[in-house]
Amino acid sequence: TIRFNQTKQHKFIDEDQSVIEYTNGNMIAIKLKPLPRKFTVRYFNDNGTVQVKEVSLDMFTSVQYVINHLIHLHFDPNEEFLNHSAPDPFTLFWCYTSQPEEEHMLSPFKYMSDQSVPRDEGENKVQLILKRHKSLYGTNIWDEREPIVFADENNKDIVSATFNKLVEYATSTEDSNFREIFLLCYQSYSTAEELLHKLIERYHTPMDMLFSDSNKIKLRVCVFVKYWLSTSYEVPSEEVVEKIEDFVKNVVGRELPEVAATLMSTQREVKPKFYFYRKDSLPQGKMRQVLNMTLLDVDPIDFAQQVTLIAFNIFKKIKHTEFFKTAWEKEPEKAKNIVALVEDANDLTKKVMTSILVNEKLKDRAKTLAYFIKVALCLMEIRNYHHMLSIHSAIANISVTRLRFTFEALGKKSKQDYQTIEHFWSFDQNFKNYRDTLRKGECPCIPAIPVILGDIIHNEEVPLRNEAGKINYSRARVLHSNVDMVQRYQSAEYPIKDHPAARAVISDIPRLGEKECYALSQDVLPRNGTEEKDAGSTSMGKRFSHFRDTLNLG
Repeated sequence: TIRFNQTKQHKFIDEDQSVIEYTNGNMIAIKLKPLPRKFTVRYFNDNGTVQVKEVSLDMFTSVQYVINHLIHLHFDPNEEFLNHSAPDPFTLFWCYTSQPEEEHMLSPFKYMSDQSVPRDEGENKVQLILKRHKSLYGTNIWDEREPIVFADENNKDIVSATFNKLVEYATSTEDSNFREIFLLCYQSYSTAEELLHKLIERYHTPMDMLFSDSNKIKLRVCVFVKYWLSTSYEVPSEEVVEKIEDFVKNVVGRELPEVAATLMSTQREVKPKFYFYRKDSLPQGKMRQVLNMTLLDVDPIDFAQQVTLIAFNIFKKIKHTEFFKTAWEKEPEKAKNIVALVEDANDLTKKVMTSILVNEKLKDRAKTLAYFIKVALCLMEIRNYHHMLSIHSAIANISVTRLRFTFEALGKKSKQDYQTIEHFWSFDQNFKNYRDTLRKGECPCIPAIPVILGDIIHNEEVPLRNEAGKINYSRARVLHSNVDMVQRYQSAEYPIKDHPAARAVISDIPRLGEKECYALSQDVLPRNGTEEKDAGSTSMGKRFSHFRDTLNLG
């Protein structure tokens, strides 16, 4: 080999001469070079004509390269297609001359030698067919002419762009924040299949591009694919993973073997992303054990911790795609965890309202109301804002707030605590007080899901695409800020122990519907009434007396 490299003298060995005879017993390098294979190629033009050429093709090149070679050197398509270098708009097939109707499509990303193109069978020769077809994914990424619209010259935040341009930017920029937002949100306006298709298009650079520029883009595409495979945002389907592996092995592996080896070994990583973990800041549960435990026997902090433990087990399972296209409303089967968490919150709201309203005596209603005010503060302390909002919603419901004598019977401390809760959940400036607290990023935490869903619904009012057909990318940033926050809080588990006795009591709390609660409230305090009646003496109160028995409220 050394001698061969030094002399650079290439000599052909005759077919009928032995290698030993040729070398005269000396050490010499043998280089095997596959000869091109001759094919008849039929090109079907748009105008219905067929062009036929005899060509010699290197079987150790990709089909995509062969297509480019045929288009540029042998046929004369429309000028607008001359720069195409990705799979569309041309496809290559093979067939036997005796069976021209049986066409076999060749993968554009595999080498000719890897696709089992058969040998000629005597007069029954193999011919190639080149056809133009329409891509399922629109304009080729290298033919995209619509520019990206940025906020302004100084602010490079993308306002709108086509999907082609977003993929191009994602494989050109070093902005990791953009890449993160893109990968988190792209499924809200595209699919994994389309993303892979566009990445492969991007990898196959135009033939007239400088090698250094082409190689840089190919490496950027590989870096993006690696990040995509390793991200915790999604697990691509088996079909997509197989296509990625096929592309990496048969295309990248031929040109950049070391890069391909790295990509093939990439593992999905789930990295904790929490902000500021404050395990020490959580109050300890009392874990009180009482024979025949009733609702008011459960310490408020134990109540708060047990409902938090249940909710967090649902919260941590929420997938980022559940927030796309308001799925929890339109396609609830695609947002099962969000739906479950909302139902859990609504269930707690009904339980709190029912527990307050079914009390027979005013003092007992005030006592139960004061109890849930304490629970709400405990939820605030352990940063379960989701259930804190549920209890606030229950107390702020008209069925409860109209019982003014019950509120007047609260102690001074309970009244102050309730003012704290109301201030925290003030609607002023779109829940500013709550959002300021959440912005501190202390974990563990369950954010108020209804507030997040409200933000996303408001964001969905912005059209997905503008009048020019470009994607409104500002929607992606808003969606990302909410989903990323959820994922960060999902990373930090609550160090809470199960309290079976307390959980059983909470589970057994009865719940009435909103209409029934309001009817019971009116029975206790009729409109323009001057005092609240004992619930046990009213028709509705008698009807739901068994609820008081369940709660042991007397």
